[in-house]
Amino acid sequence: MKKTLMITILLVSSLNCKKNQTTEIKEKLLDFPPKEMLIHANGGLRLRETPNINGTILIVIPNGSTIKTYGIVSQDETHDGKTGKWTRVKYLHYSGFVFSGFLTEKLDPKDFQTDIDILNQIENTLGFKINSKYQISLDSRDKNKYVTNFEIVKDLHYKEFRAVSITPEINGCEFYGDSNCYNLIFKNNSLIFHDINSNSIGMLQDLKDEKFIFLIEAGCGAGCDYSYNSTSHEFNTESEKFFKIENYTSITECVKEIDMFTEDCIKCSKDFKYSNYSKITTQEIDLNRNVIKTDVKEILDKK
Repeated sequence: MKKTLMITILLVSSLNCKKNQTTEIKEKLLDFPPKEMLIHANGGLRLRETPNINGTILIVIPNGSTIKTYGIVSQDETHDGKTGKWTRVKYLHYSGFVFSGFLTEKLDPKDFQTDIDILNQIENTLGFKINSKYQISLDSRDKNKYVTNFEIVKDLHYKEFRAVSITPEINGCEFYGDSNCYNLIFKNNSLIFHDINSNSIGMLQDLKDEKFIFLIEAGCGAGCDYSYNSTSHEFNTESEKFFKIENYTSITECVKEIDMFTEDCIKCSKDFKYSNYSKITTQEIDLNRNVIKTDVKEILDKK
């Protein structure tokens, strides 16, 4: 009885605490009409559930991203040498609070000159200006080894869509388990997707079943073991949906006799002949690469 009473008291206290916290935020919050602002914070800015430095982090908003502000908490604070207020904002499908000391109405192009130069070089390679509002992010790639002579390595057209892979390096942009390709997807000559300021989604491979397919892959094998892993991004031109598919396969086979070349293998027996394991993770993502839903399938075939 005492235990039940204690749990009830704790639950009521917790609910009252959350209620008081919500009421306190509402009392301090000053609303105003929505206004677009830009994130100006090295490494991005944390979006928090509540307006304080200890609030739960919902997401880190990339530097240069556009957000909408809806209100502020009245008192000034100082963090990392910046003075500002906790501001209520919306970013993508997230809603929470950021510190206004790292918001600005306009970014200084000099802060992101490298990124802008990359964009200019891509435009020069394509032969036209990209019809899109360019979002700058510090989650960008190391450009020190890149050359200025960009080249198109794959260019596919289908109906009103066009997909392009561009290499920034002399020796191509597709490597073992990695890629430096810049990829762009256009619809009616307007840019709807790019990975200019984030990790490459691979190199454009083919158009199959009305899908543009981009791929990064790697595999290795020796004696009795083999493994393969790939990450593909598929853009469906019919539904305009985007999918990221990670595929991992590991195969182990037994050997009749163990020798100096197969000392790490398993000898065949009635208990083991082979093992085949695969895992496929499929994610539907939006054009900003935010995950909408995830499906995981695992298969183990062992004899």
